[in-house]
Amino acid sequence: MGKLSTSLGATALTVALATSAAACSTEAATAPPPTPTSSASTASVTPTPTINATPSPPAMPAAAKANTAAGAKAFVVYYWQVVDYASTTLDTSLLEKLTSEACEACHRGIDGLKTNAKRGVTLRGGASSVQQQKVTLISNNGVQVAEDEFTLKNEDQIETLPNGNTKTYPAATVRDRMWLQWLDGRWTASQLEALK
Repeated sequence: MGKLSTSLGATALTVALATSAAACSTEAATAPPPTPTSSASTASVTPTPTINATPSPPAMPAAAKANTAAGAKAFVVYYWQVVDYASTTLDTSLLEKLTSEACEACHRGIDGLKTNAKRGVTLRGGASSVQQQKVTLISNNGVQVAEDEFTLKNEDQIETLPNGNTKTYPAATVRDRMWLQWLDGRWTASQLEALK
């Protein structure tokens, strides 16, 4: 999950996961720390990130429902669309349905978004793009597993705190690996890590 680590924006998720969507790559070591600024100075110094345009939860495409390499690829792309949606709305319910309890990095990002919602933090921007995927299918004790190595690009993301101050998470590009499991007729994200 981008910057899924503490706040789960796509960009942050990229950084913790990879933290917030910037939010769903893996650890924050891959991106510079957020820079606190005032709201007024952010508008004049930081370019305004693209506002995530998804007002409602994205629908899973038919391709992402197939137990194939192409299906796994489509699921990973869809997963990051859901990370973007969760980052923008702070509604993690759909993201949680797509994520196994075993995915610790994913749940750090999800927990970060839940914390943001409780604190009244809002996130803007941070849209993610999955590129250069390489999927390998593996059978593990009768369970179909897909390993997807991919590049995750996130736009700038602005976090607005309840007091009006902002933090900017700069755009980031990371290489991640996600494992999926095919259980009960669908893919589930079971592990996520940043690659060097």
